[in-house]
Amino acid sequence: MASPQSYQLRLPDFFALCPFKASTNPFYNQINGEAIDWVIRHNVLTGDAYVRFLLGSGPMLMSYSYPLASREHFRTLCDIVNLLFVVDEISDEQSGDDARKTGLSIVRAFKCEESDNDPTALEKMSKEIKNRFFELGSENCFERFVKQFEAYVDAVAKEAVSRGHRGEVLDMDSFIPLRRRNSAVLTLFTLFEYAMGEDLPDEVHEDPTLANMRCAACDMVWLSNDIYSYKVEARLDIHYNNFVSVVLNEREISFQEVFDYAGEYYKGLVGKFLENKVKLPSWGPSVDKVVAGYVKGLEDWVVGNLEWSFGCRRYFESGRDRIRESLVLEMYSEAA
Repeated sequence: MASPQSYQLRLPDFFALCPFKASTNPFYNQINGEAIDWVIRHNVLTGDAYVRFLLGSGPMLMSYSYPLASREHFRTLCDIVNLLFVVDEISDEQSGDDARKTGLSIVRAFKCEESDNDPTALEKMSKEIKNRFFELGSENCFERFVKQFEAYVDAVAKEAVSRGHRGEVLDMDSFIPLRRRNSAVLTLFTLFEYAMGEDLPDEVHEDPTLANMRCAACDMVWLSNDIYSYKVEARLDIHYNNFVSVVLNEREISFQEVFDYAGEYYKGLVGKFLENKVKLPSWGPSVDKVVAGYVKGLEDWVVGNLEWSFGCRRYFESGRDRIRESLVLEMYSEAA
């Protein structure tokens, strides 16, 4: 049997394209252990799934994404992202129906709807999150979060159905709206106001200009994740819901040309974000201040996601500093 052939790809320089500056939450070192212990106590993951969960370091992502959150807010944010990471690991092994059942059980717990069975560990975790959330957050903010979480559950279930048909790849027009939702990024974006201790009016939250910025920021996050994660996903044969696979399926181009195209696509998203930023309307000094914090949250998420991608071991278990500096990624023929 022939040995796999290695080859090199040059990653897009997302750091050079991203105009935002990263910072971290000062409570990360205090909270990280607490948040991980909370997941361990509930005993929801074992084996390789538990190892992958630890490699992902959700609290590190929250530290970069919500650097100004208070200690109490930050702890809840860490619990929420850890819950999402757990659901991601569990659903990767489930059928579409089972993934939907898993997600909807959490939605019911968030809504305090009664279940016919004893609460699962995931449901217990969800109820604890809700109780902690309402110590500091508003009902309006939580409702937005739950609404986006339901959309995330639906998208994850659809992804699981596609995963059941190995080799099925969506076209770009179908892929992008699904990817925005199953990435859980829009779900986590609903927490900016919670982290600030504020609450935007619905008409502001739904303003088309702000919505355009939200979509552009979300797309920057999942796009860079798809590029960074592709090697791991290809090795595990779960790469069909990935920008690289979608572009390869639609265009007769090489892997390197896909990576180059991803860089140009990202550059366009940055431009879209900045163009809409200068077009934001004014709602008066008090609301504008909260909107500025919301926009800063989007920027923190975009650059924070890049920093986290190389700070944890989710995508690059070794040689992270070298890869970040050189942008050279070694691939193998089985992933092609």
